[in-house]
Amino acid sequence: MQNQNTITFEQKVANNLGERIGVLTVDLEITYAERDLLRQELNQANNRISQLEEQLKNTDVAEPQNNTQE
Repeated sequence: MQNQNTITFEQKVANNLGERIGVLTVDLEITYAERDLLRQELNQANNRISQLEEQLKNTDVAEPQNNTQE
């Protein structure tokens, strides 16, 4: 009888660990998905910065500056 209780306890522990591993796996997958979304947002932000820098560079070239002193 005691041996049967031990198996039941071990099965409960194994099931509990299995559930915890499942939850952690889902959490990890969500974390990876969030990381991928953040990486996309960062790339989009960097692209936008590059566009704005290019516009600024073109604006600077298009507007002549008179820095001569008389």
